[in-house]
Amino acid sequence: MFEERPDPLIRRMPPQHLEAERCVVAACFDAFKGFDELEIAIKPGDFYSVWYRTVWETMVSLRERRIPIENVSVKNDLARRGVPIDTDRETELIVLECDTVPTAANLNYYARIVVAMSRKRNLIEVGARILELGYSAGKVRDLFSAAHELLFGATAERQAEKIVNATQLAGEVFQHLNDPDRDPGVSTGWFGLDQVVQCFRPGEMTVLAGRPSMGKSALMNALVAAMLREGERVGICSLEMDRLQLACNAIGARVGIDTTRIRSGAFGEYGAIDLTEAGIDRWVEAHERHANN
Repeated sequence: MFEERPDPLIRRMPPQHLEAERCVVAACFDAFKGFDELEIAIKPGDFYSVWYRTVWETMVSLRERRIPIENVSVKNDLARRGVPIDTDRETELIVLECDTVPTAANLNYYARIVVAMSRKRNLIEVGARILELGYSAGKVRDLFSAAHELLFGATAERQAEKIVNATQLAGEVFQHLNDPDRDPGVSTGWFGLDQVVQCFRPGEMTVLAGRPSMGKSALMNALVAAMLREGERVGICSLEMDRLQLACNAIGARVGIDTTRIRSGAFGEYGAIDLTEAGIDRWVEAHERHANN
């Protein structure tokens, strides 16, 4: 007999950390200093407390208008927004203004907690919506696509670039130049090409372009081989070739055989070529060795 179970999503308290939220709001209650020290972007929706969320929205609005963030300005802006402020709220605003977080490290520690709790709540919400999809009508493929889109949106990392001034950027450049252990990047395998593209570095996209049959795939396979020799792990994604064609191109570049002959099996008057003797076994061993590292 079917036994109905209570929904655990309803009975459990959502993830939240009110003390961390209070510390973040209090730390930014100091003109613009607190906001400048934040290393992670915080949105009003990241706050579980409606009160802290409202105060944060007000502080962000004041900062955008270059109005000092202090008790009077926050209280006036809350009143302008129609937010009721009783005696307890007035007292709490005074406490927030007086209670500051000592260092930027502490502020960013609490900020990461607030964002982490927000992402957990978002994941729970997405899970509930995916659960509803399972009971809804529609094609299974469409339902899986919708569920994948929801899950991808919940797991995507939030990366927001802060606006920095030229002085800070110049300092970062000099620090990079004076760092003896700076990352030189991944070599392309050709010294002249390294001088042009300055190797491959994280956060950069290098586009290899050319007309059809100009050797783009062959050059790409040569670059991959060079990266493997450097001990790097490489993944190849293609929108125009399937995995068989990609493998044939890679093997052809490795063993020096025309890829069309490998795909068609037409080796001409010499008959079938023993690819093992031509070096395919070394190609496979090299890829497996680097894949296991």
